[in-house]
Amino acid sequence: MRLTAAFLLLLALASPLLAQTEAPSVATVPAPDDLHEIREMVVGRVASGEAPSMAVAVVRDGRLVWEEAFGWADVETAIPATPETIYAVGSLSKSMTATGIMVLVERGVIALDDPVDKYLPPRTITIHEGQSADLTIRRVLQMRGGIPHGWATYSDAFDPPTITEYLETSGVVVFEPGAVELYSNNSYGVLEAVIEGATGRDFADFMRSDVFEPLGMHNSFAALTPELVELAAARYASTGERLPYSQSHFIPQGGAGGYMSVHDLAMYAQFHLGSPASGQSAIMSSETLEKMHYEKAAEDSESIFAFGWGSVALEDDLHWLVTNGSISGGISMLTLVPEKGVAVAVLANLSSRSLADETAVMIADAAVPGFARRAMAFMQAYEEARAPVPFEPGPELRGEWRGSLDAGESNVSVSVTLNADGGATVRFGDDDPVAITDLMLTDGRMSASFSGRLPGHPVFGEEHSMELTLRSGGSALYGYVTSGTTTDAGGMSIPFYLRLGRSP
Repeated sequence: MRLTAAFLLLLALASPLLAQTEAPSVATVPAPDDLHEIREMVVGRVASGEAPSMAVAVVRDGRLVWEEAFGWADVETAIPATPETIYAVGSLSKSMTATGIMVLVERGVIALDDPVDKYLPPRTITIHEGQSADLTIRRVLQMRGGIPHGWATYSDAFDPPTITEYLETSGVVVFEPGAVELYSNNSYGVLEAVIEGATGRDFADFMRSDVFEPLGMHNSFAALTPELVELAAARYASTGERLPYSQSHFIPQGGAGGYMSVHDLAMYAQFHLGSPASGQSAIMSSETLEKMHYEKAAEDSESIFAFGWGSVALEDDLHWLVTNGSISGGISMLTLVPEKGVAVAVLANLSSRSLADETAVMIADAAVPGFARRAMAFMQAYEEARAPVPFEPGPELRGEWRGSLDAGESNVSVSVTLNADGGATVRFGDDDPVAITDLMLTDGRMSASFSGRLPGHPVFGEEHSMELTLRSGGSALYGYVTSGTTTDAGGMSIPFYLRLGRSP
């Protein structure tokens, strides 16, 4: 769940992103009378060019009451979107992966407090801080494994690595498991690898046969395959530019690689509401579902992360379960209000994080009056409590810190100098120092973004977007540096462990 309170503000007039003819609509379940006004809002957003297409589904009292798609799945060839059109769903994939994990928990194949390395080949994950016994499936589900965010995409010209090969370089534990909360694709890549290790099967095959098919989700896939490219909605940037499917191999699949239709997302919602649709199999008990939705880390009473879902207690004894995603050319949002038996699913084929989120919340507000007000009140308080603030290091942190960054096949010397005014410099190897002017503090971690490079590493010969995140522990600063880039051949954002000691 990655939301901001801004998406709940009143909608501004949007500039058209795409020049379109009149957008078609395809409904398999027409909107009920009390949702006609909100339907016209969706029609207007697509007609104005805010999105090439949007697909919407609403469940009320556990029953599908509206299912419709608007606009073009492919603008250039005038293919209309339908409720069966497949969209990239990005991080919504995390709740799917968590569902797969809980299926195995239900069957007794794995246990939540098992260490993940019980199911992984040796050296799949490098644990720099803490003990392997503490890196449990439960903590990784709750984003408390100390594993930083990361991802990679590969064009069809490359043979992508397996998930375990990917984790051998990108799966690092940089903070003690249980100590901090880190939103992370790589955490769900670890869970993807656990599923493969525990079952001896390919992750995508397991998800299709043991999760999607039993739930009647026939247009859902854990990863894009060449044959699906022709079936999936074309993807567009927020500028209206058509995006190629050249970077079709997303890793980790379990973190953000999924594709599905809005009809399937409604089926998924009915299962998670405890009101299964006709023909759905009971892949887990109501007790397991409740654990998945509401069990959050005891170490952090303010956390919103349950098992693959954002889980929020709102005013008036309502709960908000949410899973959403944004990836190049695809956005998704699924909102559940279990006490009312309400679910709202929204998919669109463009790069614009807020569109699906705000549309879903507005529809949910029409179905549950006052929902948007409650959700906004929570999000504003949550953001204020965790907002980054400018950081001015105290005397105990000022000065130069030196150490090395673990770049896999080699180490890179690093020095960081912290100044009293909140400025800093970072130097990798013999390169020139990089000045940082926006050192911030978030949840007890200092962080900064800058442009730089890691010398001597074959992947990082050019300047990249970099992020530095450090904690103070005794006489050391430790954490990670993330280096990211995107090219026509693919892209990546890879975290590297860093540990620094005070310079004499």
